[in-house]
Amino acid sequence: MLANPPVYQEPYGAEYANPLINIYTYAPYQIPVGYKNLASTTETLYNDDGSTTTNTTSYTYNSHQYVSQSSTTTSVAQQFLKTNITYPFDVTGNSVLNQMVGLNMLDYPVKQEQLKNTTPISGITTNYYNFGSTVPRIYPQTVDVKKGSGTYETRLHYFGYDEDGNPLSVSKENGVLNSYIWNYNKSYPVAEVKNANAADIAYTSFEADGNGNWTGIISGNTVADVNSVTGSKYYNLTSAGLTKTGLTTTTAYIVSYWSKGGQYAVTGTSAAGWPKNLRTVTINGITWVNWEHKVSGVSTITISGTAGIDELRLYPANAQMTTYTYAPLIGMTSQTDSNNKVTYFEYDAFGRLKLIRDNNKNIIKTFSYQYNSTTY
Repeated sequence: MLANPPVYQEPYGAEYANPLINIYTYAPYQIPVGYKNLASTTETLYNDDGSTTTNTTSYTYNSHQYVSQSSTTTSVAQQFLKTNITYPFDVTGNSVLNQMVGLNMLDYPVKQEQLKNTTPISGITTNYYNFGSTVPRIYPQTVDVKKGSGTYETRLHYFGYDEDGNPLSVSKENGVLNSYIWNYNKSYPVAEVKNANAADIAYTSFEADGNGNWTGIISGNTVADVNSVTGSKYYNLTSAGLTKTGLTTTTAYIVSYWSKGGQYAVTGTSAAGWPKNLRTVTINGITWVNWEHKVSGVSTITISGTAGIDELRLYPANAQMTTYTYAPLIGMTSQTDSNNKVTYFEYDAFGRLKLIRDNNKNIIKTFSYQYNSTTY
């Protein structure tokens, strides 16, 4: 090694690279790779009479290392149960499934069939559809089931999803359409409406980030107040109002809300017998009045006024809406039924449910948690 090496080191680096000069010692090493899939599981049940029942399940994997078959053998009568699973890459000639393979959406079961010994028991098929226009959004569209060796029959329909993959409208075959509104960063359903299309509903309690299909909400008008009807916030309504567009003029709608300032103006409100004052509640000295309007013949509804408003709903008159508020990562804090009656839920410091209150904040149920102090 030079006592005073120059700043420019590259020539000496090249000199030290001479294979005859053993300056650096190294050796190759290998990183083991591969698959260690679960081959089988065995479960033994010990009965009161001293006998045992043993179930052994073995697994078969496809080329993508997903379970393609599970087989269970029971010690009782030597029954043999088998489940065959089909994935998008197992199917040819289906354009949507081909898209899923291209998008690496591989671990999505398309078909599951169960057999007892060699006799078919049941089957379920999920039919996927690309709901996106410019960006692919592939989700289940229908679910078909069968019994035994019969034919598949459609039992469930999905009619749309939001940008995060939450279903917006679902129904059973020939059943009532259920639609949903999601909030809290699309993590929780805040409204469930029976017998309504997703385009015909709107709801907000002004708690989180979403507008619940209403437009015109100004973030600065939201007021944090534990005396709100639901959740912990309400909204200061303005003369500009809140609006819902895209409605069907031949459909009658219900608009309901809780008000701190009396009745508000709702466009298209029917004259005879509407609006209705449903009930009044007082929360820590603050009076809230529940109003309900029936509107028809309009494609756009606007509600306007100059005072506090909470729990703002819109849905077809022949539908039923249930709404919810949450404390994220803890639980549901309120549930408002189709008659606008609220049930409240409170939690302790550990996130456990401790109280349930009725619409007037009366306690109707309490929960206590005890720990065994016995030392073993």
